[in-house]
Amino acid sequence: MSLQPSTLRLFSIINSAARARIRIAAELKKIPIINHTIDYPTTTGRTEPEVARYRRDNPNPLIPGLSVTYANQESFTITQSLPILEYFEEVYSGDVRLLPPVTNIYARSKVRELATTAAHDSPPRRDELPPDRELSTTITRHIASRLSTYEKIASRSVGTYSVGDELSLADVCLFAMVTDATQRNVGLERWKVIRNIMRRLEILPAFREAATRESSLRRLKFEGRRTKRLGESTAF
Repeated sequence: MSLQPSTLRLFSIINSAARARIRIAAELKKIPIINHTIDYPTTTGRTEPEVARYRRDNPNPLIPGLSVTYANQESFTITQSLPILEYFEEVYSGDVRLLPPVTNIYARSKVRELATTAAHDSPPRRDELPPDRELSTTITRHIASRLSTYEKIASRSVGTYSVGDELSLADVCLFAMVTDATQRNVGLERWKVIRNIMRRLEILPAFREAATRESSLRRLKFEGRRTKRLGESTAF
């Protein structure tokens, strides 16, 4: 059986750093993915059939989830963005490698450390907050803490990109984290290393394309919800 599947379906939500990480890696590696957005309504208000099937077939349908199907109809699902990115790296080697070679253990460990730092999206739940703290404030502090940690680690490994002079999973995860931070009005003034890496990433077509596509989808989502509140029907 070929390692590369016949169909990949990504189930995710818009405005998600996890989704952005996967989309950027897929763009870099030229991996064809069929995207399904979990929270988009149809014109009738019913759930999209593929989304309904995903929820039905997975006892714990975490998102993002990647549904992998082979030509012989064997299939399985991978959940969480980092395992999905590792799957891409193992199955789609191609011209773009996002992990350093196994002969460079130090660089591989730094890439994984930075990627995990950037991909740690979950702040405390609302019921875990002190009574006087707003959720939005806690999320902002959580992002700032991750940026500070990333800055310290990357300052010891940075070259052109986060780890040396080659793109890696760390850069993919950093770009998604900074995009999320920017949407929440968190500036990068305090993090010089990150600012310099981002300047180099932002000119690369795969990163630009993924960011543009996500921005367009977020705008459609907002306009659709506003239209729905006005009592109209919107197709997505």
